[in-house]
Amino acid sequence: MLKTIYAYGTRRTESSMVGLVDLRRHRKSPQFGQFGSLAVRYGKSSKGAPPKRRTVLLVPEMDWVVDVLGEWVHEVRPRLAPGRHPALWVTERAGRMSPRSINEAFTTARDAAGLDGALDLHCLRHSYITHLTEFGYPARFVQVLLSPQRCVHDVQHEAERGGDLCGGGGYLPPSITQVFGRFDAGATGADARLAA
Repeated sequence: MLKTIYAYGTRRTESSMVGLVDLRRHRKSPQFGQFGSLAVRYGKSSKGAPPKRRTVLLVPEMDWVVDVLGEWVHEVRPRLAPGRHPALWVTERAGRMSPRSINEAFTTARDAAGLDGALDLHCLRHSYITHLTEFGYPARFVQVLLSPQRCVHDVQHEAERGGDLCGGGGYLPPSITQVFGRFDAGATGADARLAA
């Protein structure tokens, strides 16, 4: 589950609500089979609005998740005897995994790996976005892929750690994020990093 969250860049609640039917083929990526894209039906919503829908494509650099998902869907999940339950991630009691239990799974894995306790599940999404940028995907592609709207959801402001994204990168200047929906071309350089 955690590998899938990282491979598609989904949020905790989005991941909890994913169903088997949300794993879909994509015509431009037939090599990934039924895992070419992920339909997010319960995405982050605007205040007072219903959940946003979007489709997240599996990028070739994350193709390792095809084997992971295949094993879960065809071998492990059936052993839990979920019956006709639509959820992709089910518990041993054949119920849907809650956002809280997903968070607890991340915390357990993080602690077992000896990682910093300040890391939370959303860091997987931040890493996904950073890696897409490092793989050379245009910033506009990353923005559209991850945002249900035509703007970046949130941008982190932290001290610059390095001159490029591989070294930690810099962040968008506050002036860009103070205007809703603005995506400045200056945000695509080595001095910027997107975080949704």
